[in-house]
This record gives sequence, C-alpha cells and structure tokens, in this order.
Amino acid sequence: MFARIWLTEPDGASLKLVASSGLHTSTNGSFARVPMGAYKVGKIAQSCIPFLSNHLANETWVKDRDWAIANNIRGFAGYPLVGHDRVIGVLAVFSEAPFVAEFLEVLQVLCMAVAIAIDAVRQLQSETNTINTTQFLDDQIPLPDVLARLLSQTKLTLIGTEKSSLPPLHIY
Repeated sequence: MFARIWLTEPDGASLKLVASSGLHTSTNGSFARVPMGAYKVGKIAQSCIPFLSNHLANETWVKDRDWAIANNIRGFAGYPLVGHDRVIGVLAVFSEAPFVAEFLEVLQVLCMAVAIAIDAVRQLQSETNTINTTQFLDDQIPLPDVLARLLSQTKLTLIGTEKSSLPPLHIY
C-alpha cells in the first residue's frame, strides 16, 4: 500500500506530487506533475468528487495498466483536499487489497486533517514572508518535507483493506 499527495500549483493549472509514502516513496516520475482535469487525480481535483475503485487494472482511465498488474494494485481511492472552500490538492491511496465503500469516509477524515495542516503551514509561511523574508524562511522546512515526514511517521490501519501489517490506531 502507498499514499500520495498532490498539491495545486499557484497558477491552478496543475498538481505537483509533494509526498509519497509506503511502497513507492519517489516524488519524481510521470505523475510528478498532473494537469488539472487529466488522469483520475486531476479529475478528482477539478470536480472535487472522491473516487474509489477495486479493479484498477480494468479501469479505462488507467494510464499504465501493466504497472497496476505487475504491482498487484487492485484498490485506488482518491479524495480532494479542500481548504477555505477551494481544492488545494488530492490525497490518493493505492492498495493490493480491495477497499470497502466506507473507506472513503475514513479518507475524508484524514483529508480534512491534512488540508487543515497544509493551510496552517501555508498561512504561517505567508505571515512569515511579510514579517521577515530572509532569515526565517531559511530555517523553515519546505511543505513537501513536512508532509513526507508526517506520512512516514504516521502508522494507521486503514479501515477497508483486507489485511494490514500495522497495529491498529484507536481514536476515541
């Protein structure tokens, strides 16, 4: 299983892959930048509608079916990241196991938390830019590094998968 986060570029015309955790950790490659409305990730961002599939290799929109088959990827779930009533990105999860429909509800909660964190970091960076544009920003960790660190340190059992090697995280 692996998860990826794309954030909208400042011009709003494309999404940039800023974090990848799990089976695939590279943020380079053919999906490092996705035009808004292109592929499933771009369509999720453009329409602001989540999507779930348990037959990734059979989907007509999949660009590289051979990759999905070779990596035994069955499940795909994507959810828009929304902050201040606008799409700021997409979080997508790929899995060897199928997801149950309720997985989108779990992903929704996770995406709300991620969007709040991204907005908070962006707001802090914006405020910092107006106060001191030289020294403080040199000390800041870039947003992609913050997200990558968050994803790599977070161990969640994602409800809706058939199996997980991670211990469950109980939230009360």
